Amino acid sequence: MRIKSVALLGAAFTLLQGAWASPATFSVRQYGAIGDGKTLDTAAFNSAITACAAAAGGQVLVPPGHYQTGTILLKSSITLLLEAGAEIVGTPDLEQYESFTPRSVRLSLGYTHHTSQSTSCIS
Repeated sequence: MRIKSVALLGAAFTLLQGAWASPATFSVRQYGAIGDGKTLDTAAFNSAITACAAAAGGQVLVPPGHYQTGTILLKSSITLLLEAGAEIVGTPDLEQYESFTPRSVRLSLGYTHHTSQSTSCIS
């Protein structure tokens, strides 16, 4: 009986160790991302992140490219892995962001964004 228990625990440990050693990888390209700097890739990023989280976590891979996005919703148990040459750039189209309601934005020599909680200045 004791030998069976040890063997079962050993087998379970081996299975778990294999799962930890190689996390599932979800490429944003598999979910439709183009990465050409013109196409909005938000939906592809969010789909890859959702699939990764549904599979109990892993890596969301971003291959080389210039990915333009709106709001990306990150989830627990995922790693966003950018390969060399990969850039994620926010779209200038403010309608593509969830809950984007700036109190005031002033562009001159620098950027100032005022909110009710904090003020930051970059010049």
